[in-house]
Amino acid sequence: MLGVHQLVGLTTVGAMALTVVGGQIAYSTGDSGFHRRVIPVTIGLYSAGAALALRWALDAPQPPRAVLGLNPSLVAPPAAYLQWAAPFVNPVATSAPIGHLLARLAGPTGFVDRLLSSTGSAVPLASRARYRQLFANPAHVRGAMGFMAAADLPGLLPACARLPCPAAFVIGERDRWVPQAALRAVLARHLPQARVQAWPGGHLLHEEEPVRAAAWVLGHIKPTGGGHTGP
Repeated sequence: MLGVHQLVGLTTVGAMALTVVGGQIAYSTGDSGFHRRVIPVTIGLYSAGAALALRWALDAPQPPRAVLGLNPSLVAPPAAYLQWAAPFVNPVATSAPIGHLLARLAGPTGFVDRLLSSTGSAVPLASRARYRQLFANPAHVRGAMGFMAAADLPGLLPACARLPCPAAFVIGERDRWVPQAALRAVLARHLPQARVQAWPGGHLLHEEEPVRAAAWVLGHIKPTGGGHTGP
């Protein structure tokens, strides 16, 4: 989800995203040159994408007007895991063979349905069918695993003290993936200036209340207006 005052090409944003997650931003994307097309935006991302939005806001030559996050995944794994297990687990989990294996097993084993139920959200049958289609694509599975594995929360969160724009987040009261208490503690420590709301719902909050979620994002997009972040 990306809310903007002016449209940014999705290819450009996607190319930038691949480098941001690794801790660096490439401002040039082929012939167009991203650095020549930086425009004020309000960027809103879901779950692990919130880390990407914050990294962009911190490192981009022109910061966004605001950063929005729906159920932001900003709770870092234990330090022991990051130091000892992650260097071994991440390369395996993001490898092509594992991506193909997960994609092959996801449908017949009921894995996707169990995964969706574990979010704490009530996901309609039609949406579940679309998730099964996504999980049947090895490239999608590998990309999602790689995106999450590459996020450097221990490096990102302390830097948020110098966030150059307002931030606002919505968290799900029944989110089983990013528990509310742990997330609130992270936000209070690293983003105390952020506006935080809690809605009834799980980790897929925006799918349970799409109209409300869209209205929340649109309420933060102003034609002008400096740093106001809406309700």
